[in-house]
Amino acid sequence: MKLIDKKAVAALTGTSDATVTDWVYRGVELGPLSIKLGRRRVWDEERVLRWLNDRFAEAEKRAS
Repeated sequence: MKLIDKKAVAALTGTSDATVTDWVYRGVELGPLSIKLGRRRVWDEERVLRWLNDRFAEAEKRAS
């Protein structure tokens, strides 16, 4: 498992740091799951990539 920070999540998803922060505070359905580790919030890189793949799969379903 590779843990990544907010900046890395923003880079992987093509969003801003502020958007990632918004996902955290508005609810899990809006973005990939994160956890608090000490004073930091971290994401599992594999879960972030899976979340992105799921979003693309949903978009493909809607398009067909």
